[in-house]
Amino acid sequence: MPTSATILLLLCMGINACAQERFFTFVDGWRAAMVTEEIGGYHLVGIGIAPSGGHHITITDVSFTGEEISNTDFFLDTIYSFSQRTNQGMVRFQNKWFVFGAALDNNQVFHGMILNYDTAFSTLDEPDYLNLDVGTMLNVVVRSTDTSMVLGASLQSSNETIYVRYFERTLSGNVLWQQNFYCGPGNCVLVPHHILPLSDGGYIFTLKEEHLCPTLAIEDIRSTLIRTDSVGNELWRIWPGTDRGTYRSGPWTVQTTDGDLLFAYTDRYTNECLPQGNDTNTVRFVKIDLESGDMLWEKDVRQALPTVPNDSITGYAYDITQMETLQDGNILLVGTEGFKGLSIKLTEEAEHIWHRAYLPPGHNLQTDPGYGQKLEILGFSETSDGGFIMAGEYLADPGTFYPNGLQSAFALKVDSYGCLEPDCQLADTLGTSIAEAELPELNMYPNPATDVLHIEMVYMSHQISDIRIIDMLGRQFPLIKGVSRNETGDSIIEFNISNLPTGIYILTIQFDEGRSVSRKFVKQ
Repeated sequence: MPTSATILLLLCMGINACAQERFFTFVDGWRAAMVTEEIGGYHLVGIGIAPSGGHHITITDVSFTGEEISNTDFFLDTIYSFSQRTNQGMVRFQNKWFVFGAALDNNQVFHGMILNYDTAFSTLDEPDYLNLDVGTMLNVVVRSTDTSMVLGASLQSSNETIYVRYFERTLSGNVLWQQNFYCGPGNCVLVPHHILPLSDGGYIFTLKEEHLCPTLAIEDIRSTLIRTDSVGNELWRIWPGTDRGTYRSGPWTVQTTDGDLLFAYTDRYTNECLPQGNDTNTVRFVKIDLESGDMLWEKDVRQALPTVPNDSITGYAYDITQMETLQDGNILLVGTEGFKGLSIKLTEEAEHIWHRAYLPPGHNLQTDPGYGQKLEILGFSETSDGGFIMAGEYLADPGTFYPNGLQSAFALKVDSYGCLEPDCQLADTLGTSIAEAELPELNMYPNPATDVLHIEMVYMSHQISDIRIIDMLGRQFPLIKGVSRNETGDSIIEFNISNLPTGIYILTIQFDEGRSVSRKFVKQ
């Protein structure tokens, strides 16, 4: 495992009261899917390579400054190989961790596997194997109560039908309820991807729905949302998004403060039995009414993100691996942007605040290109210093950067702006529009501004419903404004910004039609 790649950068600037640590470091194993902050450092769970050639569970603790503190490898019986690819495969109860996944035996049959251990590693229990049908894979888990959890599993029956089971299980192993869900007739497969506990005690199950061609190649991947009550009874099922001409990947759902849902997905391929890369792929959002399942609006952030050419060989495009509501009420999602790791911060209305792309420090794709290079962020957690700790997998073919190639898990610590490098937010493009093209043309001046900011908007029939100013941390500030008209009928809005702290801000104008336009400005 490389040890020279740990880079620590300290940040103490501007509005931040104390330094925020930033580092990129490789850790043991080839994939880290789950990461949390603990007393004394960060806790990562992933997969390594066992001496027998199969996979094993690797658990690593990293200090707040990026040094590896300890590593524990848990090797299964020699007939098993472990797999856990999602970040929602770990749950904590007080000082006890439970890790879920699938164990593959020598007959290529999957068994659901549960490993539990305490945070001090003083006890590491033998794993439980759940054989719920002929084949069992435990995909996702969330904590339900102080003594129980809800799991989602992919099962294969004796007639090779693949279906999904969600069930609530106590810490002692008792099943409180279970419900099976099916995809429908034909070559159709459901795969659990995410569980969202709702404020009313029910759940949103987010799944991938794969439809197969007669040749068993994947023809279509949709995103399925199922709302249930507290014991898994289905209330409605929808397939959100009107863009039905592409494969869906990375579906994720959060509940917004108004009680409704924000659903996110990416569109990596076109829908064909021999899929082609989608060169217009981006991250898309759908707002959903919780009670009815009706779609309220759709948005994407294509104008705010760089274009990432895709192809059917690598599939390297935009992808989402986790999306969560932050303590400040905004949303962070992570995943990939082509060959790079990705993070995007947005408001609950899917308004872009910032986005970041990551590679190991010093690695330049321009000088060391190749299909086999990719940094994939698989999971993240907010940290007590206001930043984020991320984990994932880095893969590199032999080249000038890594002559022998590399496949390694990593820990990535960034500050509250998502920056690995100091002050990266200062390079964000100013005056960038994230609006629909048909909305009124806006002119902002002066920019930078000190006391008064003017917005001149070409007069049209659009009615303004809301105006907001947020900083790069997503905090909203009150407005003092006045509106006038010039001789051509254009609207001129003046904002008193004299009381704003120095920094970068986003001003968003929301229209009654549900669309919005935003501009960045600098307060001096």
